[in-house]
Amino acid sequence: MFPIAYAYPKAKRAVRDLLRRRLFFVRQRAELSVHLQNTNHQYNINEPLTSSRMRSEVYRNTIPQKFSDPATLKMVNADLAMFQAYHDIITKLEFQIEDSMEVQDPVSYSIINSVPGLGFILSLTILYEIDDIHRFSDVGKFISYCRLVKCSHESDGKKKKVGSDG
Repeated sequence: MFPIAYAYPKAKRAVRDLLRRRLFFVRQRAELSVHLQNTNHQYNINEPLTSSRMRSEVYRNTIPQKFSDPATLKMVNADLAMFQAYHDIITKLEFQIEDSMEVQDPVSYSIINSVPGLGFILSLTILYEIDDIHRFSDVGKFISYCRLVKCSHESDGKKKKVGSDG
């Protein structure tokens, strides 16, 4: 009844796992950025912290000056230290990925990379997650793999309770 699982090629697993780990670090850094933004709002700091500003180390160094409470300042400094650590790791990984990874399917890569907002790393991440587009027998299977289809909750032709997404 269940379809046979796809066995991802061993030769590509290490790169895919590296790209996944990078994505984990990016999410952690984003979580710290949001926490800093919330702290900024909580203490009524008029100058908003935006993700584009947070990319600048010079700007990040000005953030602690906005807080006078010692406990809040310690929290902000801890968040900024972790943000910087994640930023350094992500930057190093991205340079290593760009230097050492080769695109094995240039046609698929160029199609993915043509999407506005996707650069080399994200395009490569998508390509490594999909692996071979031809493994999907039709568009519907690919869309389902991408989790862009709501699942129906039914059995014996009867609709069951609706999940949180539908």
